[in-house]
Amino acid sequence: MNIITHRGYWSHESEKNSMKSFIKAIESGFGIETDVRDYFGELVISHDVPQEKKISLEDFFELYNRLSKDRNSQILALNIKSDGLNKYLSELLKRYNIQNYFIFDMSIPDTMIYLKEGLKVYSRMSELEGEGELHSMTDGIWLDHFYGIWYTPKDLNSLVESYGQICIVSSELHGFSEFECWEVLTKLPNEIKDNIILCTDYPKRAQEFFNER
Repeated sequence: MNIITHRGYWSHESEKNSMKSFIKAIESGFGIETDVRDYFGELVISHDVPQEKKISLEDFFELYNRLSKDRNSQILALNIKSDGLNKYLSELLKRYNIQNYFIFDMSIPDTMIYLKEGLKVYSRMSELEGEGELHSMTDGIWLDHFYGIWYTPKDLNSLVESYGQICIVSSELHGFSEFECWEVLTKLPNEIKDNIILCTDYPKRAQEFFNER
């Protein structure tokens, strides 16, 4: 199972989506989930609508290429917060030869454009967003929840068999105990875990938890 950090590897909320948090995540061997928007014609890292200059996506890719020691495991999950970024994003991915990534959370019309361009797209699924035709068109599933863990180990087995790789949102990201999610994952066979990515605020804790089981 791969572990990716939610907006970098941070200790305080103010460090989310910062260069410090990205450097710590990469140097610790983790992948990164982060947010992409546009600001005056440039792609930047920002969860909310940017009011000032933010870290450019280009600088983020350059940092990743420079520091990453294992790009096969250090996955980049790019949460697309604005529509119409496909042309700019595609160009940057090619320029920096970013191979181990996926993009997600776009509107459905925008998702179709990314799919036509051959980019790696994950589609959403949660207790509010059931299975549909779009899931069979994408490269994997971003598995979320809002009211607590709704899936079982049997469900995860079925989803991996049907759609390939799954990235699971750890339950602390929605204010629940992380163990609600993690305990479910411990019940999976290794061949299923190999196709699961966990996005968490607590990457080191998760690594230690699963290494002990």
